[in-house]
Amino acid sequence: MDVNVRAPYVLLNFFQDMLIAGKGCVVNVSCIKGSRPQPGLMSYCMSKAGLEMMSKSAALELARFGVRVNCVSASFLNTNLYRQAGLTEREIGSVWQKEIDTNPMQRMASIEEVCIQIIHLTSQHSRKITGQVVNVDGGKNLSIRGQQTWWGMSDNQNKGLEVGESSGVIDFFKSKFTNTKKSLSGTVINPNNPDINSFVEENSTSQWAKKDQTLH
Repeated sequence: MDVNVRAPYVLLNFFQDMLIAGKGCVVNVSCIKGSRPQPGLMSYCMSKAGLEMMSKSAALELARFGVRVNCVSASFLNTNLYRQAGLTEREIGSVWQKEIDTNPMQRMASIEEVCIQIIHLTSQHSRKITGQVVNVDGGKNLSIRGQQTWWGMSDNQNKGLEVGESSGVIDFFKSKFTNTKKSLSGTVINPNNPDINSFVEENSTSQWAKKDQTLH
C-alpha cells in the first residue's frame, strides 16, 4: 500500500501546483490484478485497485485545470520479478508458459509495448484522454482463464487449484496454509494423495514458496 497507493497519492499532491501550471499529465502504472482478483494476492490486488480509482478520481478533480490522469495496466511481463522473488528457472518457465497458453493473443506483453503506451498517453495525441485505465494485455482482461497462484508453480499445484476441479481441492488448499512449515520440510500432508510428495519435494527448494503468508 505504501508503494502502490500512498506514494503516488503523496507525489500527486506534492506536484499538483506544477501540474496545473503546466497543464501536465500523470500516467500511473497498474496491473491486471487491479481489476481481476487473485487468490493469495489480496493486498497487491487491493493496492492496484486503489491506484486505479485514485487515478480516476484525480482525473475528475484536475480536469478543469487541464491536467490529465490515466493508468496503464499490463498483464504478466517478462521481467526479473519472479526470479528475484526466488522461483526456480523451471517454475518461471511454467509461469511464462501458462501466461502464453491462457492469453487470447497467445503471447506475453513486452516491456516496450507498455512503455510505448505510457509515452502515447503523455503526448498531444492523447490530449482528450483522461481518467482511463488502458489495458496492454492482449485481451487477458476479457478472459476468465489463467489465474496464477503465488507460491511455487508446479504442474501439480496449478492443476489442483484450477476452478472446476474435484472437491478435494478445498482440503488441499486448507492444508497448504495450515501445514505449510511441515509440508515444506518434507512431511506428507495427505498420504492418500500421491501428488503431494512430488509437490513438496519440488517446492521445498523455492524461496518464494517458503515465504508463504509473509508475501501475502
